[in-house]
Parts: sequence; structure tokens; C-alpha cells
Amino acid sequence: MRGKAEEAAALVRARWGLGNAPIPNAVHPLEAHGVRVFSLSRDRPEVDAFSFWN
Repeated sequence: MRGKAEEAAALVRARWGLGNAPIPNAVHPLEAHGVRVFSLSRDRPEVDAFSFWN
């Protein structure tokens, strides 16, 4: 029996045509489907605020 996370992953893989093999770089398909992905160091003096979900 699969949990909700596994069901969601299977649905996304099917809709995006990713198959079942490991994804070498998850950033590429995410960005290709409109998800903005970037990283930001927490010790950047020129950035005075940002938010994230933890």
C-alpha cells in the first residue's frame, strides 16, 4: 500500500512523462514545468528579508 506522498509522486511522474527511473537532476523538470527553483545563502548582507516554508 502506498502513502499519499508516493501517490502524488507517481501522479506527477505520469503527467510529466518522467517514467520510474531515478531523476538525475530534479531541478530541470521542475523548472520546465513552471516551478521556480533557486538557492540563497542565509548570510547575504545585501538581502534584508526572504521567506521560506520549512
